[in-house]
Amino acid sequence: MVLNLDITLALKFEPSPALRSLSEAESKVQTFAIGLLVIGILILLHGIIFFSGAISSCGLLVSLGVGLGLSVLGVLLLLLAGLLLFKIQSMLREVPKAPDLLDLEDASERLRVKASRSLASLPKEISQLESYIRSAANDLNTIKTWPHKDQRLVETVSRKLERLAAAQNYMISELCEIREILEEEEHHLILAQESLEWIGKSLFSTFLDMESFLNLSHLSEVRPYLAVNDPRLLEITEESWEVVSHFINVTSAFKKAQILFKNNEHSRMKKKLESVQELLETFIYKSLKRSYRELGCLSEKMRIIHDNPLFPWVQDQQKYAHAKNEFGEIARCLEEFEKTFFWLDEECAISYMDRWDFLNESIQNKKSRVDRDYISTKKIALKDRARTYAKVLLEENPTTEGKIDLQDAQRAFERQSQEFYTLEHTETKVRLEALQQCFSDLREATNVRQVRFTNSENANDLKESFEKIDKERVRYQKEQRLYWETIDRNEQELREEIGESLRLQNRRKGYRAGYDAGRLKGLLRQWKKNLRDVEAHLEDATMDFEHEVSKSELCSVRARLEVLEEELMDMSPKVADIEELLSYQERCILPVRENLERAYLQYNKCSEILSKAKFFFPEDEQLLVSEANLREVGAQLKQVQGKYQERAQEFAIFEKHIQEQKSLIKEQVRSFDLAGVGFLKSELLSIAYNLYIKAVVKESIPVDVPCMQLYYSYYEDNEAVVRNRLLNMTERYQNFKRSLNSIQFNGDVLLRDPVYQPEGHETRLKERELQETTLSCKKLKVAQDRLSELESKLSRR
Repeated sequence: MVLNLDITLALKFEPSPALRSLSEAESKVQTFAIGLLVIGILILLHGIIFFSGAISSCGLLVSLGVGLGLSVLGVLLLLLAGLLLFKIQSMLREVPKAPDLLDLEDASERLRVKASRSLASLPKEISQLESYIRSAANDLNTIKTWPHKDQRLVETVSRKLERLAAAQNYMISELCEIREILEEEEHHLILAQESLEWIGKSLFSTFLDMESFLNLSHLSEVRPYLAVNDPRLLEITEESWEVVSHFINVTSAFKKAQILFKNNEHSRMKKKLESVQELLETFIYKSLKRSYRELGCLSEKMRIIHDNPLFPWVQDQQKYAHAKNEFGEIARCLEEFEKTFFWLDEECAISYMDRWDFLNESIQNKKSRVDRDYISTKKIALKDRARTYAKVLLEENPTTEGKIDLQDAQRAFERQSQEFYTLEHTETKVRLEALQQCFSDLREATNVRQVRFTNSENANDLKESFEKIDKERVRYQKEQRLYWETIDRNEQELREEIGESLRLQNRRKGYRAGYDAGRLKGLLRQWKKNLRDVEAHLEDATMDFEHEVSKSELCSVRARLEVLEEELMDMSPKVADIEELLSYQERCILPVRENLERAYLQYNKCSEILSKAKFFFPEDEQLLVSEANLREVGAQLKQVQGKYQERAQEFAIFEKHIQEQKSLIKEQVRSFDLAGVGFLKSELLSIAYNLYIKAVVKESIPVDVPCMQLYYSYYEDNEAVVRNRLLNMTERYQNFKRSLNSIQFNGDVLLRDPVYQPEGHETRLKERELQETTLSCKKLKVAQDRLSELESKLSRR
C-alpha cells in the first residue's frame, strides 16, 4: 500500500480559519457562561437571605415571596450556565487537535526503514519477475502445435460432470426423505408430546387472570364462595386431585418413554442423521469458503492485470467487471445467510435480547412435513390398521360380532398393506432406475459393508433409570397431597373470614363462583380426555417402533445413511478431480498463462515498492537503476504477451470449450451450495423456533406447585437438547465466519498459489475411478436390496 504522507506539511501544523473562528466563538460563549454562573450564585444567595427572613424591614410574606422568586431565578441561571459550559467542553472534544510531533517522526522513521528494506530487496524481486517472463517465453516456444483433443479425457470429464450433478441432486433430496421417514416413525410420540405440553400449559398458570384463562391456580378464588353443601365444591375438589395425580403419572410415563426411545434403533438413526447433517454443514462451509476465496482472488487478479494503468496493452474492463460481479454475488449470498443467525450481534457474539422475531419466517414443523407426504400418510394408515387388528386378536373368547370385526380388521389391514407396499415399490424402482441410468457401466454390487450399532444403554441402566423415575413420581405425589392440604387450610380460613353475613353481601361473587365452577368441570373433563390421549399415543408409539414396516424401513435407512455419509465425504474430491482433469486437458497452454499472470502480479509488486521508496529516496542510485531495469523488463513482458495473443488464435476454440466446462462445474458447485444453505436455513429456523417456544413456555411454569416441578424437569431436559444443538450449529458458523474474515486478497497471496503439476495424473485418475466405482456400487446395492425386499412382500400378498 502506497502512503502519500507529506511529513513536512504534517510537522508544520496550523489551525484552519474555521478552527480559529470556532475558538474565538467558544471563548466568548465561555465568558458569558461564567458571568451567568457568578450572577446566578449571587441571586441565589440573596434569595436565601430573603427566604430566611433575615431582613427585618420587610414583611414576612414579602420576604418569603421575594426569597422564593430569587432562589428559583438563581437556580435557573446556574443550570443555564452549566449547560453552556458542558456544551463548550463537548465541542472541544470534537475539535481536531494537532498531531503529536514525536508520533509523526516515529511513523516517518518506521516508513523510511520499511522503504529502505523494500528497496534493498527490489533487485531480487525484479529477478523473479524476469524468471516468470522467461518461463512464459520458453513454454510458448515449446508449443509447436496444439495437440489434438484427447477424446478419452473429454468423455471422462463429461461423465464425471453428469455423475457430480446426479450426486448433488440426490444428496439433499435423500437427506430430506430420510428425515421425513424418521419424523413419521415418531408421529405418535410427537402427538403425545404435543398433548402433554398443552395440558402442562393449561393446568396451572399464574400469568393470566380468570377471565382470560381459567385453570387450577384459580381454585382458591372459586371454592371459598361456594356453599359448603354445594355438590360442585366436592366435585371440582375431587376431580382436581384426580387430574393432577393422573398428570404426574402420565409425565413420569412419558419420561420413561423418552428413555426407551433414546435406546431404540430409531433414536440411533436420528443421531446418525444429525451427524450426516453436521457433515453436510461442514462441507457447505468448506465449499463456500473455497468459492469465496477463489472468486475474491480472481477479482483481485483481474483488477491488477486488466484494470491497471501500468498495463494498458491488456486492459479489459469487461473481464474485471465480470469477476467483480461474481465475487459480489457470493458475498451477498453470505450476507443473506448471516441474517439467519439473528441471535448473533455485529461482533458475531450470541445475543438473546430482542432478537427472537419469527413473524416473518416460514417454519415447517415435523408434523406438517409428515402430513404433506403421501407415502407417510399411507404408512400411518397402515400402522393404524395393524394396531386395530392386533387389539382384536388379543380379545379372549370373541363373540360372533367379534369374529366379524376380526375378519374386517384383517381385510382392512391386508388392503392397506398392499397399497403402501405398492406405492413404496414404485418410488424405490424409480430411484433405482435413475441410479442405473447414471451408472450404466456398472454391474450389481456385492459385499457391501453393513453398519452395526450397539445398544447405548444396557438393561441394568434402564432399570436404574426407571426406578429413579418411579421414586420421583412417588415423592411428587406426596408433595402434591401436602400442597392440596395447605390450599384447603387457607381456603377454610378465608371462608371463616367471609362469614355468612358477608357471603350474603357478596352474592354476586357467589354467582360468579358457580359459573366458574361449571367452567372448571368442563376443563377437568377435557384434561382427563387429553391425559388419556397421551397414554394412547404412547402405547401406539411403542407398537409402531416394533412394527414390521418400521423395522424394515429402519434397516433401509441405516444403509442409505451410510452411503450418504460416504457420498458427502467424497464430494470435495469429486470436484477437485474434475478440475484437475480440465487442467490436464489444457496442460500445454496452462503454464504459459500462469507464468504470464504471475509476471503481471510481480511487476505490480515491484512498481509499488518503487513508488514507496521514491518518496524517501528520490535520488538514490540503486533506485534509479532498479527503475530503469523495471522499465526494460516491462517491455519484455509486453513483447511476450503479444506473442501469446498471436498463438492464442490457434487454440481459441479448444480453450473456449475448456472454459465452458469450467463454468459448468462452477455453476454446479454454486447450485449445490445454495441448496445446502437453504437446507441449513430451514434446520436453523426450525431449531431456533422450537427453542424459543420452549423457553417461553418454561418461563410460565409455576414451579411452586409440586406436579409442575416434575413437569418443569421434563421440559428443562427437552430444552437443553434443543439449545445444545442450536449452540453447536452457531459455534460452527462462528468458526466459519472467523475463517472468512482471515482471508486476504492481495498480490502476495496470489503469487503464493500453487502451480498445477501434471506429474502423477494417471495414477491419481485410477485411484479416483476405483473410489467412485466402489461408492456407486454401494448406492446401487442399497436400492436393489430395498426393491427386492418390497417385491418379496408384494409376492406374499
